[in-house]
Amino acid sequence: MLANVFAIYLDLEAQPGKAAAITEDIIIRRNRNLISWIKASRINYREIVVPWGALHLPGIETAILQMGFDLREHTYVPLISWTKVGHSLFGEGE
Repeated sequence: MLANVFAIYLDLEAQPGKAAAITEDIIIRRNRNLISWIKASRINYREIVVPWGALHLPGIETAILQMGFDLREHTYVPLISWTKVGHSLFGEGE
């Protein structure tokens, strides 16, 4: 499985157009959809919590600040322990 993931990574690295298309689909289109929900929700709510992935947050933050929201705090919640993932994939000794 790791070999497959690495092959996909190398393929994307070699084809910037393909990587851009994936970024458009996974990050930009999803951000647009979320932002439309935020705009609709602000009619009924004073506070909105956005639990979204790290790659999405810069674009979302820019959009909601432009809507007039104020940033009160950042809270980072790690969802993945990359050390545990590495140990699971490669064993304790690696």
